[in-house]
Amino acid sequence: EMMYQMRVKALPNVNPHEHLTEVYLTRSAGFGKAKRDEAHLKEASTITMLYACLPPPKNIRALALYLLFRERLDIIKACPKFMAEYDEYMRPIETAKANG
Repeated sequence: EMMYQMRVKALPNVNPHEHLTEVYLTRSAGFGKAKRDEAHLKEASTITMLYACLPPPKNIRALALYLLFRERLDIIKACPKFMAEYDEYMRPIETAKANG
């Protein structure tokens, strides 16, 4: 979340989706996906598009919770409030998807 806030402060006119994508790519680099090939860029853009539908700061918080779920399932299991928070943020997105 701090990475996102730093990027927004440094580049305030950049689309929030681009900030989310860059945070995802930077985070992925720390987990062995340092190569920014076309497939990795597409993956990052596709995953972050969902979170870009949320207004800031919910967009980065939801992405951070998603990344926590992917990287540290033990924390999610130990702190179910994080999953409840994620579900709350994503409820309007799921409703919109269900309504086409």
